[in-house]
Amino acid sequence: MMKKTVIFIVLLIICALATQFSVWWFFQKNSKSVLLNLQSDEYINVLDKNFSSGFFKFDSFIDIELKNNNLKEIFNANEFIKIRLNLSGKQDLFSAFSTGYITVLNSPYIDFVRSIFGDEKFINLNTYFKFNGDSVVDTYILPAKFKYNDLSIDISSAKLSAIISKDMIKDVNATLDYAKFSIDDMQANITNLSYAIKPKIPINIMNIDKTALTDANTTTKISKIDIVSNFVNLYFDDISSFWQVSSQDDTTWFVNDLNIKNIDILGVKFKNFNFLSNAQNIDKISYQNIIYGLKKSSYYDINNEILHIMRKNPRFNIEKFSFENTNGDKFTLDCSFWIDSSSNIANFDEIEERIKFAGNLELTNSISSFLPLFPFLAMYEDKLVEAGILIKTPNSYKAKFKISDDNKDIIFNDVNILSNFL
Repeated sequence: MMKKTVIFIVLLIICALATQFSVWWFFQKNSKSVLLNLQSDEYINVLDKNFSSGFFKFDSFIDIELKNNNLKEIFNANEFIKIRLNLSGKQDLFSAFSTGYITVLNSPYIDFVRSIFGDEKFINLNTYFKFNGDSVVDTYILPAKFKYNDLSIDISSAKLSAIISKDMIKDVNATLDYAKFSIDDMQANITNLSYAIKPKIPINIMNIDKTALTDANTTTKISKIDIVSNFVNLYFDDISSFWQVSSQDDTTWFVNDLNIKNIDILGVKFKNFNFLSNAQNIDKISYQNIIYGLKKSSYYDINNEILHIMRKNPRFNIEKFSFENTNGDKFTLDCSFWIDSSSNIANFDEIEERIKFAGNLELTNSISSFLPLFPFLAMYEDKLVEAGILIKTPNSYKAKFKISDDNKDIIFNDVNILSNFL
């Protein structure tokens, strides 16, 4: 019995050491993977690095230089911004986690970061590992305050969480309690912002700027936005937006679904706002190059790629644009946009000359009852019906519309020209 017990304990120790070695090897492998990814990015220069890892503890840092000319020009700096990523932690049989921070290393950037966040270590990191091998990285950004002349910005601490498998991102979530902006006599407040991006397939960390926007679902939610000044009062409650990007072969398409429960504009109140739209037949390579061009700030290349997209006969659709007033009266619009003979477009001026659109609108009840604060609209209501611009039915007003073949007028209900009414 004693012999079996000793053998069992020895086997248990061997398994424990093997497990510990696996965790240690995992940390080493991932550290090298992160370093290789950084070194492969043409806009990042690895200045210094140190990885020291034992069986139970590890410490590491990477100093990098971000080669961003725009940032350098804004700060009138002699060198690019330099930052340090520092991580330290421990691993054992039952857990593996790390803590760290991101800090700015050189002036004048470090002075600016201190003035806003109160500390050059403005980002803190917590990392832990799940049983399936994924790692969860929680990023905490310090509260920020910024004031320049009449502009003031006050932002709460923010949290960004990412689920990472090796060097591939599987899921990203971000939250922000509030953001306050003021300039002159105008104030704007955003409350309870949440953002989530779910790639359809995991994406490489170093290519997130180019690939995250080609096949992913994005959800944004905001509890409230209010904008107040001496002249403008705007309130938006319960805002949600779903953005889907899909790619197949050489084509990318987009779907956007925006919903706002309540809107108050200068005392005029609306509810159940919905904007559902999509873009079809977008050239995938040109779209990716635009994202990459934004990173390089190469506006010439971006303009060329936009023209290339326009030559591929894209189509933009407003599937539904609708909202209601407090009485339940509803406005609904759908519309499609495309470019005629798009394949031989030479410049941006030709886009305006060739753009086409057509759609439908419907308004329950009368125009004057829909916007009671503007009773003068009632005087045009009957004239619009008489001119055939609006078609009156027992329950609503309807209209079909499209741009004329020469792009000089709008035709309603196939026969009535808007310029004749005006």
